[in-house]
Amino acid sequence: MNESLGAANELLKHNKDELTAKNKKIDKQNVNIKSSIKYAKRLQEAVFASESVFKNSFQDYFILFKPRDIVSGDFYLLEKVGKYKVVVAADCTGHGVPGAFMSMLSITLIQEIIRYKNLENTGEFLNELRQKVILALKQDVGKTYIGDGLDISILVIDTEENNLFFSGAYNSFFIIRNNLKDKQLEEIKGDRMPIGTYIRELKTFTTKKIKAEKNDNLYLFTDGFKDQFGGENNMKFLNKNFKEMIFDNHHKKMSEQNKIYTQIIENWIDTGTKEFNQIDDILLIGIKI
Repeated sequence: MNESLGAANELLKHNKDELTAKNKKIDKQNVNIKSSIKYAKRLQEAVFASESVFKNSFQDYFILFKPRDIVSGDFYLLEKVGKYKVVVAADCTGHGVPGAFMSMLSITLIQEIIRYKNLENTGEFLNELRQKVILALKQDVGKTYIGDGLDISILVIDTEENNLFFSGAYNSFFIIRNNLKDKQLEEIKGDRMPIGTYIRELKTFTTKKIKAEKNDNLYLFTDGFKDQFGGENNMKFLNKNFKEMIFDNHHKKMSEQNKIYTQIIENWIDTGTKEFNQIDDILLIGIKI
């Protein structure tokens, strides 16, 4: 019996040592994977518009950027081309590593198009981007619907003529005019189709032209904030609450707005009595012109 117990103990010790060795190997692999993803995050952030570009372009602004994972499928850009300022807020399919790959591809294509397109025709800009994305991902429009792609807002500001040109793929943007006595938030909607293949017929994206006024507040965003579940009743934040939140705080400095909106979404996710998972990347940009 003693010999049997001894053999059993030896086997248990051997199995334990093997398990310990495997756990160490897995831990090391996790560390290496996280290190690679963190490095990828630095690369991704390097192609986003820098703080200095925003500071030199607008009198006041904020960027609320809250990725769900280390890297993000949401991204933003600001490019200055002659008299134009091109602002982009986009949401790629997925999040984490797959979303980040899609964002890097999209950024490359957008920057390529900016060099030669008529920037006042933002609808044509998105048509071109859609074709390039379909081509890059080898999506066969005639056969199978493939959902890879992105939703996007592109806003072009003509600094000489004071015009705004906007197009959106599922995304819209908000404008609040500070020079009006009876202020209101106006939602300028994009087209209800994505950049990429689509189950319905691909139509041409439309361009919206708006006369800009000094001190107008502009907001571009993705759907992560509005679609986040939370609060005491485990509900989506919703577009109605999103609009009210922005309108109620638009008169404050952009940096102060950023703090308020960040606190609101954090409290929505973690109420103190309930804590929810962030389900998507979150992006909200505020600009005063």
